[in-house]
Amino acid sequence: MGGIVCEQLWAYTMPYLLGYAVAIVGGQIVIGLTINILWSKLGTPRKKRHGAWHSMILGTTEIILYVAALKTGNAQFIAVWLGLKTVIKWRHWESDIAIPHENGAPTWVLGRNAYNLFLLGNALVLLFAAVGWKLIYFASIPAWPKAIAILLALLFGSIGLVITAYMSPEYPPLKDSDPRVVKTTRKG
Repeated sequence: MGGIVCEQLWAYTMPYLLGYAVAIVGGQIVIGLTINILWSKLGTPRKKRHGAWHSMILGTTEIILYVAALKTGNAQFIAVWLGLKTVIKWRHWESDIAIPHENGAPTWVLGRNAYNLFLLGNALVLLFAAVGWKLIYFASIPAWPKAIAILLALLFGSIGLVITAYMSPEYPPLKDSDPRVVKTTRKG
């Protein structure tokens, strides 16, 4: 009797373990590699970025929430969350981002470049959450050829994305005197 219960429990939980593991672990590896490579190309490697760990923790939390929202048929939660997240920060990207230096004037990362990385990170979180959701579905029916096809597409797409990020050109921070730098004073 205990063996049957364990088999049923495993049959029910295994699709969730697979879906969430791919979404969270695979997502954090690919998103972390891609975003960190691209931030480095902008002249701000991870060790110099304030709050980089917070972004990773938030991204993991979002993947968990998004898979659950998709699984329960509440995809509108994702739209509301992304809307709030973007509205709160949109003014931040109107101006460029200062990188302080101990010996002199700061250098600047264009706000548009930072915004593009924000969008890319969010798109990748959505992608991995959607794949996790579909893996839960395909593993539970079971439709293993479809699950394997999604995993292979995700694997090859992820490899291509990381290679593309690695091969992308560098956009070093702009000097404080560069006329392209938009500095705004924030109040509050």
